[in-house]
Amino acid sequence: MAEKIRIEELVLNEDQLNQAGVFAIGLVDMPAHETDFVYMSKNKAKKNYFAMASEEKYMIYGPAIIPDKKILQYDENGNEYYMYFSKETTNKLAQNYLKNFSQKSFTFQHNEYLDGATLVEQWIIEDESNDKSNALGFNLPKGTWMMGIKVDNVEVWEKVKNETVKGLSIEAYMTSKIIENSLSKEERIIKELRKIAKENN
Repeated sequence: MAEKIRIEELVLNEDQLNQAGVFAIGLVDMPAHETDFVYMSKNKAKKNYFAMASEEKYMIYGPAIIPDKKILQYDENGNEYYMYFSKETTNKLAQNYLKNFSQKSFTFQHNEYLDGATLVEQWIIEDESNDKSNALGFNLPKGTWMMGIKVDNVEVWEKVKNETVKGLSIEAYMTSKIIENSLSKEERIIKELRKIAKENN
């Protein structure tokens, strides 16, 4: 029997639009969607980064949400499952982030709020082959929520340049619905036995 891993879609209920959604964006070292941001500076280009031969711009560009991308998570019992956002939900979250005046709501590693970072650009990719994101070096699907962030804090900018932080990660209040069921108890036992046998070989 093929293994079934739980898949959950993160959604916003219509009656939650004013109370739920993205309330902050984390600057993190390991973004869940596995796509690093790029920064604009006069420095020589590094791998995964985009540089301009001009004065430092103190700008970060990157995806906040890549729709339909399955993101690996672990529940309280250590079982794997995946979650994702639809294009429709991603678009609602992007609109609500501005409607709720959250342009300055940023954290470092989801632990502490940051001063000196402001969302000054955002857009949803409509044409993945002809979008500003292409010029920035990204190859992302239609519906991706892109951000352009101005950094006015020297300490934060140093974290960007020395790669202490590499990407964007949302912080949100959401509801989830199960799309596919998790493994049954028997299937989990078989999976664990196979794992143990493989480790002992």
